[in-house]
Amino acid sequence: MAQTPTWMESTIKVAVEYSRPWWRDAGLSGSGFAPGGLVGELWDNTGEDGTSAALCGFIIGDAAEDVARLEDVQLRELVLAQFDRMFGSSKHRDAVTRFSAGRWIADVPFTR
Repeated sequence: MAQTPTWMESTIKVAVEYSRPWWRDAGLSGSGFAPGGLVGELWDNTGEDGTSAALCGFIIGDAAEDVARLEDVQLRELVLAQFDRMFGSSKHRDAVTRFSAGRWIADVPFTR
């Protein structure tokens, strides 16, 4: 199995949890694509009832290789800086309650 390639091989999944889905208040979907950006794709991962507000995204390929060894606090800052640019404001930072990163590139057996 270790010789079987997988699409997750060079991927880091990031999740930013918020106290509320602020992007919906602004009329935004919470989904986006940023070719050439650190987080190449972004998805609204909020519960149907508006609880558990979160934006999740994927860092893939060379970008994932470049940041794989960063501490969460450093990676969090890079991700939030990209969100600042994507959403045109840093106001969302006040609503952040948690950041997490799943480093398939380094953490999960059988993805390399």
